Amino acid sequence: MTIPQPLVRSATAACSRGPLSSDGYPDGLAVDAEGHVLVAFWGGWKIIRYDPDGKQEREIRFPVANPTACAFGGRDRDELYVTTARLGLTKEQLADQPMAGDLFRVRLKIQGQEEPLFG
Repeated sequence: MTIPQPLVRSATAACSRGPLSSDGYPDGLAVDAEGHVLVAFWGGWKIIRYDPDGKQEREIRFPVANPTACAFGGRDRDELYVTTARLGLTKEQLADQPMAGDLFRVRLKIQGQEEPLFG
C-alpha cells in the first residue's frame, strides 16, 4: 500500500521550517462552480484563484496580512466571504491593519460550487 503524500504543506508545518514567505502560506480554500480553487494565504495579503490545471487565474488583494478562510454565499453564490486574523500582529501592525480580524465580502462574477443541503 502506498502512503499518501501531501500536495500542499500546512501553514503550521511550513512555519516550523523557517520564516514566513512574502507570499504567505496556504490556509483555507473554496471551490467555485467552474472547478477553480480559491486559496487564502496567511501572511500573503491575498486569495489566489487557481484553474483546474493549477495555474494562477487571478489574485484578490486584501488590506490585511492574514486571510484565513473563504466560502461562497449570497443568493446566487457569487459572494466570497473571507475571514481574517489579528493573531500574532504587533501593535504597530494592528495600527496599519485596523481591519485585521474582520470578515470581508467580495462580490465576484463567478459562482461557488453548489453544496448539498445537510439534514
